[in-house]
Amino acid sequence: MQRIGGCLERSDSGLCRVAGDASLCQSFCPSDRGQVFGIYESTAGSAPDIAGQGIANPMIGTFLSVGMMFTYSFGVQQVETDVEAAVHAALQDGIRTPDLGESASRAELTGAVLQRLGS
Repeated sequence: MQRIGGCLERSDSGLCRVAGDASLCQSFCPSDRGQVFGIYESTAGSAPDIAGQGIANPMIGTFLSVGMMFTYSFGVQQVETDVEAAVHAALQDGIRTPDLGESASRAELTGAVLQRLGS
């Protein structure tokens, strides 16, 4: 984990390092009211040139950020562990969007992660 300004970013996580894609990274910017409050988000940009095409993967960073929220704001580490495992399993199974070198749509990748969370 890396601190950038007041934010915590997990750009050192295995997913980000292996893929080299910032959209796979999560971040948390705590408020001055303590760690329970803050903004959890993907580190991905808006990619206006491909917006609405369903070919990018901002959901991976979003899923991982939600997992991070459960650990840092709610104190429930197991949810983050489960989310990370589901994301990793989907990517290992080759379900990736075109920006990661495969042909799955964003909806397919999201569904794959959700399915693995439910199993």
